[in-house]
Amino acid sequence: MNEPLPYGWFIQDILFVSLGVLATIAAFFGSYSNMIIVFIISLFILLLQKLTRAYPSVLSSIELVLVCMISSFFTAASYNISKRYNLGFDTQYCNIPIIYLSPLLVYLPGSELIYGAYELQMGHMVVGASRLVHALVKCMVMACGLLIGWQFTGYNFFANVEIDNNNTTILIDSGSQASFVPANKCIPFEESWNIGPWWMVFAVWNLALLVPVLGGLQVRVRDMPNHYIIAYITLLLFGALNFQEDCNGLTTFLVNIIGLFVATNLSCLKEFMTGVPAVSSIVPVLLVLAPGSVVVLQVLTLMQIDGNVPIIAEHGTTQGSANIASYLWLLGVTYSLGMYLALAIWKPILLKREMSSDIISIVRDYRKRESVGLAFG
Repeated sequence: MNEPLPYGWFIQDILFVSLGVLATIAAFFGSYSNMIIVFIISLFILLLQKLTRAYPSVLSSIELVLVCMISSFFTAASYNISKRYNLGFDTQYCNIPIIYLSPLLVYLPGSELIYGAYELQMGHMVVGASRLVHALVKCMVMACGLLIGWQFTGYNFFANVEIDNNNTTILIDSGSQASFVPANKCIPFEESWNIGPWWMVFAVWNLALLVPVLGGLQVRVRDMPNHYIIAYITLLLFGALNFQEDCNGLTTFLVNIIGLFVATNLSCLKEFMTGVPAVSSIVPVLLVLAPGSVVVLQVLTLMQIDGNVPIIAEHGTTQGSANIASYLWLLGVTYSLGMYLALAIWKPILLKREMSSDIISIVRDYRKRESVGLAFG
């Protein structure tokens, strides 16, 4: 705990921007043109982080809202510019959530969600419930921040736009119904302008993504190989189980259980071999999976439903759920259940190893003191 951080501020800034840009494809399955916009947004968010450190008493409490406002502000602005200059992005509305979510990857409540459910399964009611409620509130705050920022450059964004909703063409009126934040994300690997197929993202792009992920988590270079291998294998498994045609019979929730079960087993094996805590290898996987992004989109969809907004159905209608908390906690439970099952197997083994190591250390210290005593009579 007393050791200095392994990387200076300049490297940390590079890692943060790189993480947002690479997440555009590796985590949210976007396109090359999306990466350019995310790069610009990440620079402005980085500037906000600098200002927050300079004036913590003023900005630290509202940093999350400001970050989300910046992301949606520049996302809508970039699409308005593309409309004006006919750059070809105006019809790709399903890429909009990919753009505003990618720079927010490190702010999404992934670990709070999963470890909250895990703490409840362990019987720690107060800690677990507090983490789950915090994750839900954080998702709602982020959705509100995105909505506020969108109104500056995205007001009337969908005015006079025809939307095919359930085979019925609807012309959206101007005003509030035309100023909602799009929540319908492109179906992965279905659109020609986005990167695909799935193995290109999970087998190739994740090779690059995991470097800023581990670096941003302050993992030293000498410790990276073990973490890197575990995270890479787990993400490759997630990709295969979710998108490989032969595995289409598995639901997303079952894949979550299997994926975290494998990741935790590999992490515990590493802890058994090296003594490094398993959690340090599980967190990078949770960060890339970004389970909190789904809940943020659900909250935005609920806002549209409340405002009687025609839901965009061009790439599949996202049905908002009135009980978002249940959906959020279901995600957390499925992820944490895989981790819980694996730890139930490994905890006795790791405890026995730790006790053996303590006994060996005590014996060594005793022999050392005994030899020193004999040497000095």
